[in-house]
Amino acid sequence: MSTFPVELVHKTLLNLKGELDALWACNTASRQFRSIVRPMLYQSVDIERPATKKIELFIEVLAGNIDETAPHIQRLRLKPSRSDLSDEKLITVLKTISQKSDLLTLDVDLGLVRETTGLGPIHRLLKVSTIRNLAVASVPLWTGLLDDKPHMEKMTIGPFCKRISEPAFNDLYPSEGEYTFCSNEREHSGRKAIKEMVAHIAYQETSVSRLLVFRGASLTHLTLCVSPTALTLQSTDHYLNRTIYVYSGEEGMSDVTLKHLPSLTHLKFNFGGIDDITPPFDLVRFFCVSGGTQLRSAEIHFEQSDFSHDDFDMLSWRAGEWAVAMVYSHEFHPLLTDALVNVAIITLMWDGFFGEFDIEEYMALRLGEAPPHVRLTGAITYVETDYNESDYERGSGETDNQEDEEQGGYEMGEGTEGEYEVESASDEWDE
Repeated sequence: MSTFPVELVHKTLLNLKGELDALWACNTASRQFRSIVRPMLYQSVDIERPATKKIELFIEVLAGNIDETAPHIQRLRLKPSRSDLSDEKLITVLKTISQKSDLLTLDVDLGLVRETTGLGPIHRLLKVSTIRNLAVASVPLWTGLLDDKPHMEKMTIGPFCKRISEPAFNDLYPSEGEYTFCSNEREHSGRKAIKEMVAHIAYQETSVSRLLVFRGASLTHLTLCVSPTALTLQSTDHYLNRTIYVYSGEEGMSDVTLKHLPSLTHLKFNFGGIDDITPPFDLVRFFCVSGGTQLRSAEIHFEQSDFSHDDFDMLSWRAGEWAVAMVYSHEFHPLLTDALVNVAIITLMWDGFFGEFDIEEYMALRLGEAPPHVRLTGAITYVETDYNESDYERGSGETDNQEDEEQGGYEMGEGTEGEYEVESASDEWDE
C-alpha cells in the first residue's frame, strides 16, 4: 500500500459512494482506506426500531468508535423504542454526537415513548447549533428550542409533541434569519414568515385554519393531510366494521380560500380513509377565487376505504359534488401547468366482486370533466383476508376457521395490487 498513489486511492474510493457493501469492505482493508471511506459510511446514520440483530450490531460498532466517527455524521434519523433510552451504548453514541458532530439534519420520533424522564441525550441533540433541518415527533417542546440555531431552514413538528402555551410561540422563533417552518400542532404567531407548511388537520383543524388565514400570505408550498386516526376491524357475520376519524370541515377549514394564500405556488391535499371521494370541505370555494392565483402545481389524493360489503355501491355517485374543470380552471389559475387528481380505493372485497368495473369510468362519473392539463389517475388495492366468496354466499355466521372466530377478528395480510396501476405522485416538490 505504501507504493500505491494516495491520490489514486482517494479517487477510486470516492467512486464507490453509495455502494455500502464495498465501502464496509474497504473500511476493514487498511488504515488508509478507512480514513477515506469513513466519512462516506457515517455521513448519514439511521437508528430505527423495531430492533434487529443488524441494528443492535450497528449500535455496538458505532459505540466502539464513536469518537472517530462522530465528526463525520451530518444526518441522524432516530426512532428508538422504549427500552433504547436506557441502553448505555446508545446513550454514549447520542451524547458524543451532540458534542462532536456538526449535524445538518436531525429527525427524532419517540413514537410510543411517553415518559419525559431520561430524555437528556435527546435534549442535547436538539441543542446542536449547526442544525438546518429539524423534525420532531412525540418530543416535549420548550420555548428555547430554536435558540442558537442561526442556520435553521426548515422545522417540522409532528404529532404528539407536548404543546407549549400560546404566548410562548413568539419565543419559539429565532430572532434572526429566515427559515421554513412546518407545523401540524397549533397556531404560531412568531415574527418570521412561514414559507412552507405540512399540516395534519385531525384534531387541530381550528389551529391550522387560523394559521392559514392570518399567517398564510407568505406560504409558497402547502400540504394538507386528513387521515383516519384509528382503524378497527372486527368480525360480525363476516362483515368488517371500521372506526375512523370523522372530519367535517366545520371547525375553520371551510373559511379558508386561496385568497388567504396569495403567494402559494405548490399545493397538495391528501384525503385518507374516507368513505367516498366527497371532499370534507368545499373545494370549489377554496380554489375558485377572483383575480387569479400564483398556483403552478396542485395535487389532490383520495384514499377511499370501502371495507363494508353492504356499502360498496361506488357507481351510485355522480359528478356534481365538485368539478375538476372548474376547480382547476385557468380562469382562476392562469399559471397552473401541473395538476393531478388521484384516487386509491382500498377494499377487502375479492377481485371478482368488481366484475368489469372501470376505475377511469368511475372517476369520470364521480369527478366530472377534466381539462387537458389535469391528470386523473386511480387504482384499486385488494387487501387479502382469510375469508372467501363462499363465506358471503352462506351468510350463516359460520366460518371455516374456528380459531379466528374465537379470537373475534380477521387477520389482515399484505395488500395486493389489482389490475389497475396507479401513477404515483412524487413526495418531493418539483422545483
